[in-house]
Amino acid sequence: MATERPAKAKRILVVEDEPMILMLLEDMLGELGYTVAAEAARIEEALEATKNADFDLAILDANLNGQPASPVADASLPAARRSSLPRVMATCPSPIGAGRC
Repeated sequence: MATERPAKAKRILVVEDEPMILMLLEDMLGELGYTVAAEAARIEEALEATKNADFDLAILDANLNGQPASPVADASLPAARRSSLPRVMATCPSPIGAGRC
């Protein structure tokens, strides 16, 4: 089955604190025809990106070095459009390679 590409390249905010996962996400998104509008590894960087980057979708690691990413999800759009922005939140409670995700 062929993978459908988006009609217009969607811009994505990627918030991930594991460098290897971030690189994997960027590569996969690029292969699927998406553009990474901004990336962040810390809450402060992610909050800044929500103010300055133009994006259509946010992929958020729910746990950034022990801090919940919920403030980033809340700040991802002005209140008037907040419910219309697709957001994906996921996390793994174990170190990479531990086989428990």
